[in-house]
Amino acid sequence: MTRKDVVLMFVLKKMIFADMRKWKIDFWSKILLIIEEERLFLSEIPDYFLFENMRLEYPNFCRNFKIKENGEVCHLDIPREKFCCLFCACPFFTLDDKRTRMSCGSNKEAGYREGNIWDCSGCSYVHDVGWVRENLSFVEEMMKSKEGEKND
Repeated sequence: MTRKDVVLMFVLKKMIFADMRKWKIDFWSKILLIIEEERLFLSEIPDYFLFENMRLEYPNFCRNFKIKENGEVCHLDIPREKFCCLFCACPFFTLDDKRTRMSCGSNKEAGYREGNIWDCSGCSYVHDVGWVRENLSFVEEMMKSKEGEKND
């Protein structure tokens, strides 16, 4: 591999990271906007973000709502009626700028690394509404950080 190839690969990784970071920020902004618009109490959030409700109330929320017209959920190992879209931008997924690596901050072993890319497609527990109900602290953190941005 030439020096030019190495530089090009590094630049491409940085672009992917920037896109991933932007997507995650945009996704959480959408989530917080819906919570605010619907005036949801913390305890109501998991059920509001169930797949069926989101598909009906916010059909443009996710591109998969249109792609998967038969109503198939993204992670097939969770029953549709328990599938929660709230953590599509997983709170455990991290982007390490220093090493241009993606990784998982949970102790689960459902994902795997391919090069510097972390593949979470085999992981689904953050989409189970039961898990979401038990882990609302992640939503509280997002709401607090958004409030902090407003007050700056």
